[in-house]
Amino acid sequence: MAIWSALGLAVLAGPMAVVASASQLGLLIGQLIMGAVLAGVLLVAMVGELFPAPLRSTGMSITAGLATALVGGTAPVVDQILVTVSRFDVAPGLYVSLVACLALVALRRWPETAFRATV
Repeated sequence: MAIWSALGLAVLAGPMAVVASASQLGLLIGQLIMGAVLAGVLLVAMVGELFPAPLRSTGMSITAGLATALVGGTAPVVDQILVTVSRFDVAPGLYVSLVACLALVALRRWPETAFRATV
């Protein structure tokens, strides 16, 4: 689910930025489509697999907090800089595509736990 959502973000972020910049209806349509695609990326159930059971809650909350601070906290500034420097209104969509591609690389390296024996 997370892989398909990250792939959807990588592919659709640029075109949806174009649609969103066209009109208010385009903005609504773009936001609805990107929200649906983004829902799968926000699934944090797989993050819990990285931590042992006694530390799972702390590990997930620290991971979510860091991700929100690093990506979500800097995104508006990065978007503004990209648009100002490049004078290209679709630059934020390309930024989202780049981050989604980095997420795909991270997901590819994610350890598979489906066939591991449970204790």
